[in-house]
Amino acid sequence: MKQKKNVYQNVLILTHLLCIFPSIGLAESTLRNANFFLQLSSYSYNEPLVMEKESGLSVLGIGVDYTSNHKYPFSAIIAVDFGKTNYLGTGDTRNDPFYIFRGELSKKLYATPLDIYAGLGIRYLYDDWGTGRTSTNHHTYDRSSTYNYAFASFAHNFPSGKALKIKFKKLISGQQEVFISHLPGYQNAKMQQRHGFSIETEWALTDELKLITEYWSVRRSQTDSSGYGIVEPKNSTFQMGIRLSL
Repeated sequence: MKQKKNVYQNVLILTHLLCIFPSIGLAESTLRNANFFLQLSSYSYNEPLVMEKESGLSVLGIGVDYTSNHKYPFSAIIAVDFGKTNYLGTGDTRNDPFYIFRGELSKKLYATPLDIYAGLGIRYLYDDWGTGRTSTNHHTYDRSSTYNYAFASFAHNFPSGKALKIKFKKLISGQQEVFISHLPGYQNAKMQQRHGFSIETEWALTDELKLITEYWSVRRSQTDSSGYGIVEPKNSTFQMGIRLSL
């Protein structure tokens, strides 16, 4: 499928850029403020009374964050996750690939004892469910999810050397797209979302090791623009794991 090929290409390009970032001629002072990291996490997605998708502690991530060298700096983060989930709903499927891209840009507004940041972000998920069938012979299909959001984060460094950051995100706009053109009588359909929020935490055990969580709750979408009567039900997502700075 064309959209699947494009997703693979985009993920490969982004991963390649993350890997070659140090060699593209950036100033040494900039590189000192860049932090590359690896991530291992679990993932779960739930539509109450409809379906759920879950992975074990097997979602791999790579990313980079950057903070400018100022008293009230700008910060940016780019990250990609790769994993597989098991579906349980109208039957079940196993080992379904998915990919998550995240990008954020923020500005520090207040420093010590509580660091406060405000910013904007985007989260893009592609669920590569395929064009097969579940164990009860229901059709499967790919889908994508895009969240645009604003956020505020609050961080505190403890005398012990540990640090805690809590980030509150408010959905500005969301879009779900289901790739169902392989089904007779259907074309791909898009649904818009307006209401949702997220809470993200980072607990730094050391300068290199963090425990991370992210929770999303999004309300029922509007009906699809193609007129099929499709909606994205109310849903929640939870991701939890560890992050290791390189």
